[in-house]
Amino acid sequence: MTVSRTFFVRRALAIAALVALSSSVSAGADEPGGSRVRGLSIPGAFYEPARTLAARPARLSDLAFAAERLTASERHELAPLTNDERRDLARSEKGLRKVGLVRRLESAVRLAGTLPSFSRGSRGSWSGGLLEQDEEGSMTWTTAIVSPGATGIRLLIGEASAPGGRIYVYSKSGEVHGPYTFDRAIAAEGFWTNTVFADEVFVEAQFPASSAPRLTIAAIGHLEGGTLAGAGLSPQSADSPMSTEASTSTTCFVDASCVATSEFGLESASHAVATLLFHEGSSFYACSGGLVGTTDHSFEPYLLTANHCFGSQSSASSLEAVFNYRNPTCNGPYPSMSSFPRTLGSTLLATSTTSDFTLVRLAQAPPAGSYFLGWSTDDYAHSGGTSIYRLSYPAPDVGIWPQYYSRHAISSIPSPGTCRGYAQGNFIYSKDTLGGVGEGSSGAPVLLGDGRIVGQLLGACGSNVDDDCDSMSNSTVDGSFAVSYPQIAQWLNPSGVGGPVGPSSCTPNATTLCLNGNRFKVEVSWRVASQGTGGSGTAVPLSGDTGYFWFFSSGNVELVVKALDGRAVNGYYWIFYGALSDVEYTITVTDTSNGAVKTYSNLQGQMASRADTAAFR
Repeated sequence: MTVSRTFFVRRALAIAALVALSSSVSAGADEPGGSRVRGLSIPGAFYEPARTLAARPARLSDLAFAAERLTASERHELAPLTNDERRDLARSEKGLRKVGLVRRLESAVRLAGTLPSFSRGSRGSWSGGLLEQDEEGSMTWTTAIVSPGATGIRLLIGEASAPGGRIYVYSKSGEVHGPYTFDRAIAAEGFWTNTVFADEVFVEAQFPASSAPRLTIAAIGHLEGGTLAGAGLSPQSADSPMSTEASTSTTCFVDASCVATSEFGLESASHAVATLLFHEGSSFYACSGGLVGTTDHSFEPYLLTANHCFGSQSSASSLEAVFNYRNPTCNGPYPSMSSFPRTLGSTLLATSTTSDFTLVRLAQAPPAGSYFLGWSTDDYAHSGGTSIYRLSYPAPDVGIWPQYYSRHAISSIPSPGTCRGYAQGNFIYSKDTLGGVGEGSSGAPVLLGDGRIVGQLLGACGSNVDDDCDSMSNSTVDGSFAVSYPQIAQWLNPSGVGGPVGPSSCTPNATTLCLNGNRFKVEVSWRVASQGTGGSGTAVPLSGDTGYFWFFSSGNVELVVKALDGRAVNGYYWIFYGALSDVEYTITVTDTSNGAVKTYSNLQGQMASRADTAAFR
């Protein structure tokens, strides 16, 4: 039994394999502390009232629009992708659809220093761009970056300090994003702009004449795929520009625009889901996700997706969520993604491999008229025959398709079986009864008929996962919302009505790491006896299962700690730590599901690392 490429097993312990049906785990048996919420739910998709104070979108009239005035020295053109880069772009990684690559600039585009004195209405070349002063005395600096063959470009701002300034990115066709303001220092990993759907992007920086701005563009995201830019592709032609026939793997897929509203509450749900573009490592990927409602109808922009899509703050910061991307006609040519509303950036709130979920808070409000999905904490993993529904954004070989629809029937006993590491209970197994899902669909919420979330897409489990339409040989697998809920209840149910059964999860703070879905609380105390000093380590999370501590200064990492779910291998959770210091310290790990505690100590003068593969059950 294998698991579909629509998800990635991040650990060797989770290698997919057939497990005898008799070993399937029942609901709650494998969940930390049995922490479940019984019978709590909020209604299906509900409408967000239009915002009266919504921010005005950027317009070309906001710009000096110097694109046509740039000289060759003010345009920075990269070489076409090499054969190696083309192979890298075509290679599936993490089981996700790769839609772009990071390309480093041979020489960073850098704006720095005190702006030169210009007479009003004059211009000149400066710092790799065109500097102009308008009649009111304000300064505008414009440069262009070209990446041949790209259907979209994102810019990585590596350094920025521009008090009082505004930065825009735009294309000649009129797509414009911003303004971005950099009154404070940006994160160490930099800042990714919105995607401009063109192979040439212009940067316009507007400053007061007396300022001394700094702006460094160190790299770009080169995105490709005909459907990203709207190349007139349709389901009949989108699988390959070299073929006139669609792949057998996607022949069952159903364009959401072809589905009657009587089939499902599709219209409201279609305004709750988004296609997600994000950066990780040296690549850009695509997944799906959906807005999640709260018990108090606060309309906080919480979005649910899958952990195997991303589980780090760095990726969450780069998140661009595109809403309402839907084909205007049944099986018609796909529209350009550039014309649909987007949000940029998010904060990682919780993530876990146990039920493969990630919850973020979007940094910007979703478009007015969005719907937020309700949810249920009831266990549907064994509700055989129950119909569940999904809208997602598949991403076959040439880019991201608009919304596609699928219907599934939950399996009380999965056939042909379950996949090791993905126990029924933590995950919902179902059979496709209409349509299908593929790469790019990962993270899409799966809903009851009334629009309540019961899970989000992990992938497929079966013996023929290369064929996304073979529902006889494969099951569709979703992480169970009932299992995820205790780790996200504090945001979705702030009043605590019908709160979780069992112990609460870890709450992170300056000295506490919360790892593996907030189950494990990690604290460190340290001491330098010869100096009579000591204290608590300062905690810095890196991902859902990894973080580090510093003792003396934020730039001096002392200790890295990781908590992994190894139960599929030996029935235990594993704790790893690695020391970058010979200071005396004690690590205290608490399993918040049952109160179990383990300590790991290091004596002064030793530098040790350890793997405890039988730490907690």
